[in-house]
Amino acid sequence: MKTFYIIPGYTDTTRRKQYQDLAKLAEQKGYKVIKINPDWNKSLSKQAIDVEDNSVIFGFSLGGIIAMISWDKRKKSKLILASTTTHLCDNELKGFLPKVMIKDITNTKNIYLKNYMCFYGEFEREDVKKYVPRNMKITKYIPNTEHVISKEYLKEIAKHL
Repeated sequence: MKTFYIIPGYTDTTRRKQYQDLAKLAEQKGYKVIKINPDWNKSLSKQAIDVEDNSVIFGFSLGGIIAMISWDKRKKSKLILASTTTHLCDNELKGFLPKVMIKDITNTKNIYLKNYMCFYGEFEREDVKKYVPRNMKITKYIPNTEHVISKEYLKEIAKHL
């Protein structure tokens, strides 16, 4: 049985409805679901998880940074990034995130991504233009969606499981 890892966004836990709905979807597709609840006061790189080969690592928002770091250690897995907060400049991170996280985020610039999908909500398009590097391929903008895992988001993710 394949494994599906869920890593939520900053200050979230997998107990929120959007992650419960995602877990249910993955289970219906035959995945064993493992929910990761990061300690948002610690370094993201130290919270990278060991994943099984041929699994799926899903990271939402800042959880996508942990997903990318985890995937970088086990590249035989599929990576799904959803509305991932990546590559913000240092000035914009100061005062918003704990200092220990800023280095982890800027270090993800060195991760060469392949076998990944990257989704953003349609209403995040301006932020994407501003913050996401041009070499990071956006798989799709999810219609009528902001920075949440909407029903439209779930439908799109289901197509790729």
